[in-house]
Amino acid sequence: MIRKFLCVVSLLMCAAAGAQTIPSSAPAGNFVDVGGVKLWYEECGAANLSAAGVILLHDGLMHSLTWDGVWAPLCAKYHVVRYDRRGYGRSEPSKDPFVPEDDLYKVMRQVHVDRAIVVGNSSGGGLALDFALAHPEMTVALFLIGPVVHGMASSDCFNERGSQNSAPLAHGDLQATARNWSKDRFLIAGDDPRARKQLYDALVQSPQNLKG
Repeated sequence: MIRKFLCVVSLLMCAAAGAQTIPSSAPAGNFVDVGGVKLWYEECGAANLSAAGVILLHDGLMHSLTWDGVWAPLCAKYHVVRYDRRGYGRSEPSKDPFVPEDDLYKVMRQVHVDRAIVVGNSSGGGLALDFALAHPEMTVALFLIGPVVHGMASSDCFNERGSQNSAPLAHGDLQATARNWSKDRFLIAGDDPRARKQLYDALVQSPQNLKG
């Protein structure tokens, strides 16, 4: 089951990259209260108590809509869950210090997923690794896409890129910051203006993401 899932996700990710678009959608979803903070989540697919679920963790720039391109195909085969981490998208920001892997644990309990294949992108990959260390009994496998590994220093190139793209934030210019990120050559393969506009629009609509 795990090998089949990894093959399916790999093909879907390649297809999404080839299309170079970020399909827009407005899923209804639900909210779960975690220590006084409401986290938005969505689940799909038939629950199968004998099979592992699939958890999708977004990166540190976009919220869970980043998975729109592979959502429907995965939902056709698996019980899939995604959520907006604190301060991203439709979720409320943190009011007090918190442990991100505890949020993931509570979301999984909310949707009755006891074991999962955890898919993480960038900082979501870092969360996936931390969750696997904290809850190995709930982690069937990891599918990591450019993961941030906590404890390892970021490269100068990575830090400079982030500083340059986010420089307009120092003057409160959220649109310029969103524009910089939408032009980032590492985020979207090729130069598809539709995909880059969708990324820009998503950041303008959820400017709190830029402050994450």
